[in-house]
Formats: sequence, structure tokens, C-alpha cells
Amino acid sequence: MVFRRAVADTIARGQRLGQFGPGDPHQLAACYLATLHGLAALRPALGEAAVVPAPELILEALTRGSSK
Repeated sequence: MVFRRAVADTIARGQRLGQFGPGDPHQLAACYLATLHGLAALRPALGEAAVVPAPELILEALTRGSSK
């Protein structure tokens, strides 16, 4: 919980600076952390067959609509 709150606070600060896209920071943090958790579980389960998206693709989901 503390870590998710810290990520949400970082997203909220980034939104104020125009570095992150719009949306509820807590929901965006939950989505981001769920994505990371899923990727962490995917690699050991599937090994080299796992398709892992580029970090830029994951970050694009958070920054979409920002002024970057």
C-alpha cells in the first residue's frame, strides 16, 4: 500500500508538470503496478517464449495525452 501510494503521488506530481497523462493517479498507479507484476510472473512461467513489451510502450500508456 505504501509503495502504491508513493507511485500515485509521483504520477500526480508528473500530471501537474505535464509529464503524465490525465486520469486518477491511484488507478493509474494500480494499473502500472499490475502490469509490472504480470510481467514479472510471465517471464518465469513462459521463459523465452514470453513476449515482453518494450518499456517505452508501457510508459506511453501513462504519458499519453501529456505535454511531455
